[in-house]
Amino acid sequence: IKNMKALRKKMKEELAGEDPDGKKLMTYATETADQVEKMTKLRIQHLLEVKKVLDDDQFEKLLSKEWYQGKKHHRDARHRRGRH
Repeated sequence: IKNMKALRKKMKEELAGEDPDGKKLMTYATETADQVEKMTKLRIQHLLEVKKVLDDDQFEKLLSKEWYQGKKHHRDARHRRGRH
């Protein structure tokens, strides 16, 4: 996650510059996509391991909360930045 923040900062700084380097920006975009892929795969691996120890009802409840909390987190983040 720290790396994602650093990449976003680099992209923002590059875009804010007088003559943004498109090649650099595309490299940052690829690095960002790679990080998202890694995080998603780790999350799936984790959920598969958790599923082994929960019964069906417990796992369903976990999934319901997981997806809801993810959406809530994004909504709250936008709210903090002044985007409702």
